[in-house]
Amino acid sequence: MLKITYNKYGTYGVYRGFTTAYYSATLSGYTYFALYKGMKVKLREYFQPKTQAQVSAIYTVSSLLAEAISLVIQYPYEVVKVRMVGTNEKYNYKSIPHAFR
Repeated sequence: MLKITYNKYGTYGVYRGFTTAYYSATLSGYTYFALYKGMKVKLREYFQPKTQAQVSAIYTVSSLLAEAISLVIQYPYEVVKVRMVGTNEKYNYKSIPHAFR
């Protein structure tokens, strides 16, 4: 597959979508961990857990909520990444800003 892509599109074809994948992963990771840390602290302050089971439940809920919210934010970037990495003849995106116009 790599050989076919390289022969048909050249070096550009091999690395097409790399920046989109980088920004998508960075945005997703940052959003998830920032939300997780923030929710974990706020939920611990609000509920003031007494047992380790309650603390574990707070961490689990924080993780699930942070993942759900970060997926909603990250999904548009993931769609653009897949479209840029693919054959790109239908959408013909030149860059990330061009894709979101």
